[in-house]
Amino acid sequence: MAHSRLVFDFEEVNKTKQVGSQHGHLPLTSDSLTPAGDLNTYSSNLNDGRANSLKFCKTFAAKYMNERLSELLRGDETPSEILAVMSFVSMKVHLQEEIFKELFFQKLRPDVQMYLRDKMPFYSTHQLAHMADILLNITGETSSNLLFIVDSNSGMNFVIDTGSKNSFITPTPDERNKLIPINWIKAPKGKDIAVYGYANLTVDIGLGRLFTWNFTIADIIFPIIGADFLVNFDILIDVKRQVLIANSYPPIPHGALSSHEGLVECKQQKTCKYLLSYLKSSIVFQRMQSCVSLNDNFWKRLLLFFLPQSYRRTLKNILSSAFTIYEPALEADKFHQSLNKNNSPCLSLRDRKSELCFLIDSGASRSQIPPLPNEKFSIIPYSRLRTANGTPVLEYSYKNLNVDFGLGEIFTWNFIITDTVIPIIGADFLSHFSLIVDLKGRKLLRGQQTPFHQSCAPGIETST
Repeated sequence: MAHSRLVFDFEEVNKTKQVGSQHGHLPLTSDSLTPAGDLNTYSSNLNDGRANSLKFCKTFAAKYMNERLSELLRGDETPSEILAVMSFVSMKVHLQEEIFKELFFQKLRPDVQMYLRDKMPFYSTHQLAHMADILLNITGETSSNLLFIVDSNSGMNFVIDTGSKNSFITPTPDERNKLIPINWIKAPKGKDIAVYGYANLTVDIGLGRLFTWNFTIADIIFPIIGADFLVNFDILIDVKRQVLIANSYPPIPHGALSSHEGLVECKQQKTCKYLLSYLKSSIVFQRMQSCVSLNDNFWKRLLLFFLPQSYRRTLKNILSSAFTIYEPALEADKFHQSLNKNNSPCLSLRDRKSELCFLIDSGASRSQIPPLPNEKFSIIPYSRLRTANGTPVLEYSYKNLNVDFGLGEIFTWNFIITDTVIPIIGADFLSHFSLIVDLKGRKLLRGQQTPFHQSCAPGIETST
């Protein structure tokens, strides 16, 4: 009943508008002429009636909207999520844009309304929602999904950043004043990053062992454990649970695999799941030989099953003449190094739907895409995101995309359109869909599908 009455009220308002419009175009005759005083009175009454009808309809719209929103909202939605629900509800009624904007504005917190009130006449409802999202981020009302780990040796608070090729520490204030940069890192935007040197540090990030690594001392916002570190030590990142995971493969039980040469394929199937993240042939076979003892002839045959097609043809002759398994394995390592010498330790995945290549970046709190060449947007006058050198990231709008990374599932996400040069899958996306980043294995894993024993280091909760 509320819905039908509301539609009726809006139709009456539209009829009133049409009468006024038609009245302005009626042919003037001597019979239709009205004294000026009477005409003013009629116009005044018409305007008053229209205003009262609009006020009446606005009241009913607000009542209907509030009733539906109380059923659909949980209470922890962002302004953009509230707007999405309101847009869905408003499909049932005919709401003018100005009325809809006012109803949405009333759903914002009073302190946010204070900042945005003077912007209402100049921006759309979607832009106002975007600004409200940013203001809540800036004030720390929404938590960050970034993973921070404290090194118990130095006390440094590292952000785990799969989108950074290298690992960094910040200079001390004294070093920043005294040291002269020895190099500069070209930044995609803003000032280039000064490099002051290198430091060999042993860090304890809670994984039950110490890690020694050569960090770059650079003028960035905070210390970073980057992709080079994570790949070298084979550490996975679980943003959802806010932990690091050290790969630890369980031993293959003795007797589980027969040494009969006719069972090569069976052996491959049973051992492959333990070796997915080890790319170099020598590492693969060191792991396998530490688990089970087999003769070299068998290992030679098994080696081919684990090598890419491009390796197999070249190594087939070497295999037949080699005295031990290590010769072809080390030769395969050389091929691996030559093919991957220019590869970044970072992980990029292509979306099969849009053909966009996304950088998997746990150091970016929000997932982003650049605007298309033919898209024109106004810049949102607030900024919540920063690059590594502290430069603000400009935001334009949101875009809902369905992406397919070959995981057997289509992921729907509301990306921020920014001035980034490459599409980014950020920590928000990884956390929401419980995706674990395996840089060494060059893949994403579902949280419940990791097939190995794990040693975990918890992060600390942060907000931005």
